[in-house]
Amino acid sequence: MGRKNKLTTDKSDRKDQRDRTEKLIDSTKNMQSLQVSPPRILKGKSRYIYKQLQPILAETKYIKQADLQTVILLCINIEMYQKAYEHLQEHEQVQAVYRTVVSPTTGEMKTDFSGYKKNPSVGIINDCTAKIRSLSTDLGLNPESRASLLKIDDGDKDAPTFDQMRKAFGA
Repeated sequence: MGRKNKLTTDKSDRKDQRDRTEKLIDSTKNMQSLQVSPPRILKGKSRYIYKQLQPILAETKYIKQADLQTVILLCINIEMYQKAYEHLQEHEQVQAVYRTVVSPTTGEMKTDFSGYKKNPSVGIINDCTAKIRSLSTDLGLNPESRASLLKIDDGDKDAPTFDQMRKAFGA
């Protein structure tokens, strides 16, 4: 398995990488740009996250309005990750578990320590981390993913162009 394709317009990077990126940008130039204002579905932190991400995504010139649902999911998962992390900071990774026992003869209540349980925020962080990585790959935020999804590698002459794929899916 070779090196992953890289998308870049940086003059200090290799020419083939810059050419691949320019080809992708050119093939998506007729698509509608990602909207500037956050979608109404986003509230609170996820809305703020969208406002922070949108200029970065628009600058790539290949994230388009067709990617909006993926961007929304990314914003929501980042918000969930942040809230879970804040909860974890406040309540730590493990929590003490107690059980209350009522004596059948006296009716006296006694609370006993029964161990520790993992804070549910740990699982939320793990889930969100995986989803954020996956959604970032879907958006091409790790540079090679967009190029590999669209098969714009110069060596693959039989691969369909982006326009051919769009027409095939009725877009």
